[in-house]
Amino acid sequence: MGGSVAILGAAALADALAQHPTDIQAAFRLYDESFRPTVEAIQTQAVEFRLEMFLPRSEEALQDRNARLSIR
Repeated sequence: MGGSVAILGAAALADALAQHPTDIQAAFRLYDESFRPTVEAIQTQAVEFRLEMFLPRSEEALQDRNARLSIR
């Protein structure tokens, strides 16, 4: 997942630099404004996934996790 996010970030930064080739501060502002929501969503999903994977909230969640991991 980290590699994919890095590629997405690089593309977003390239787009921002293309839109503001002579104003680096504006390019970084645009990059931050456009890419931050993506990063925050990915981080939230990662936290929720990790918590649910290692500490299921219910018996149903435990069974679901085990099924996805093929644990019997």
